[in-house]
Amino acid sequence: LTLAPVRIRDVIDAIVDRFGDRLSASRIEVVVDCGDAATPVTVWADEMLLSRAILNLFQNAIEALDEIDAARTIVVSARESGPTELTLEIRDNGPGIPPEDLSRIFIPFFTTRSRGYGIGLALTQKIILAHGGR
Repeated sequence: LTLAPVRIRDVIDAIVDRFGDRLSASRIEVVVDCGDAATPVTVWADEMLLSRAILNLFQNAIEALDEIDAARTIVVSARESGPTELTLEIRDNGPGIPPEDLSRIFIPFFTTRSRGYGIGLALTQKIILAHGGR
């Protein structure tokens, strides 16, 4: 890991921009609550790896919303929850993960989708664990 201070809002904004066309085409509203310019939420992290982990979660949220016909929303929030701890949440209003699959979602190559390889959540978990997270 190459650790440095990372402003979470900057990472989130870059990811939202990356998916801008897809979000518009799918009529997905994104709400971001990650501090403001006066009080930015910052964490010591490897920015490239953390960005990859958040991108994986964001992409999963977008794909989950493909399955619903109602209003589609992704809410991203981050807050400092201790002197060296960050709580990050990416929530969508999709159908959720079936209870019988919850114990397997971090197993490499496990997927419930017809496309994809089932490595996104496994990789995300490894990145978070490498940062001392859970």
